[in-house]
Amino acid sequence: MIISLSNAQGPPSPGFSPSSRANSVNFDQAYRNLWGPQHQRVDQGSLTIWLDKSSGSGFKSLRSYQSGYFGAAMKLHPGYTAGVITSFYVRNRNINKIELYKNFV
Repeated sequence: MIISLSNAQGPPSPGFSPSSRANSVNFDQAYRNLWGPQHQRVDQGSLTIWLDKSSGSGFKSLRSYQSGYFGAAMKLHPGYTAGVITSFYVRNRNINKIELYKNFV
């Protein structure tokens, strides 16, 4: 996970990689499990979560942020996966959320 505290004035220039300006932080230092710990693995500071027939997993940051950079690599299990919705979302304390999700059909 990469955390960046920034005072950005607009979108980055073409070719600029936001992660080049952000400091890395290990998952255990900045986040905690919310549910599904049996579906999480932390290895060398990076988190892997997975979904099976029973459930998935969730986590939460230990601090609040006004802005920042996040990245996620998501892949779907090979084979028949109709009805599976894989999502990554960001939510504020008021339960309003910005949801970024990818459907695999």
